[in-house]
Amino acid sequence: GAQATSLGIAASLTKPVRRAVLLQAILAAFGRSAQQAAQVIAAAPTPPVATGRALRVLLAEDNAVNTRLMEAILDKRGHVVHAVVNGRAAVAAVAESTFDVVLMDVQMPEMDGFEATAAIRRAETGNATRVPIIALTAHAMKGDREACLAAGMDGYLSKPIHAPALFALIDELTSRRDAAPHVAPAPLAVFDVEALLAQLEGDRELLTELVDLFIQESPAALAEIRRSVELADAPAVERAAHKLRGSVRNFGGHAAGEAAQRLETLGRNNELVGAGAHVASLEREVHRLVSQMLQYASVPTS
Repeated sequence: GAQATSLGIAASLTKPVRRAVLLQAILAAFGRSAQQAAQVIAAAPTPPVATGRALRVLLAEDNAVNTRLMEAILDKRGHVVHAVVNGRAAVAAVAESTFDVVLMDVQMPEMDGFEATAAIRRAETGNATRVPIIALTAHAMKGDREACLAAGMDGYLSKPIHAPALFALIDELTSRRDAAPHVAPAPLAVFDVEALLAQLEGDRELLTELVDLFIQESPAALAEIRRSVELADAPAVERAAHKLRGSVRNFGGHAAGEAAQRLETLGRNNELVGAGAHVASLEREVHRLVSQMLQYASVPTS
């Protein structure tokens, strides 16, 4: 009462305080009536939900809850989202329409994020533009970011996705693309014989010896990887894929090395569901590598 007023306190209330009484006291302290307060609130500008330009976003995600959450987050920024449930559908969507950015889940049925990204990058060969692809993964394992970038992705986020990190990465990649046109890099050689010869100081006999050794050992290495996948022996898959990757990278073998690294990562994460498709991809790339090596072998074979 009087003591509170003498101390400069605008009002004193007796507990329990009713909300209506509290509101009236607050308004009185600021010299406002309820009607004046309502007019001020009505006149206040509504903060915009979205900032920046609206983007067309392709979301490849097989989990319905994750899809809905991502759609809501992106929609609040004013972006237009087209969602698909597997990598095969993502490849088809990119072929049929234009997107500013692709959010690619790594683990999906039918065709996973690595395979889908490789297919999209192959289709872009010779194009002046390249769609930014951000990998979304449920695991933040050592080496995963490198594997995603090696597969042709431009960025990497681990789940659960935090909106500020997502938008920062989207802004970075789309701004970078708009700043300067992308020049597609020259395709990497399947067998980089020049680089290997340079490393061997031009020793062609040693080149032939290494080629012969790889041609002889690669079938058994591939068989060991396939057998380990069929037995669902994740540690064995990781070991065998790592060993083969160490061999192919000596010859250039970029595509084969990436395929082996994907299997190595799956083995390390103990996620072998759908790994058979990766084995088939690895076998194709190793066969391509061997086919280019044959002319340097001591006894060329068909």
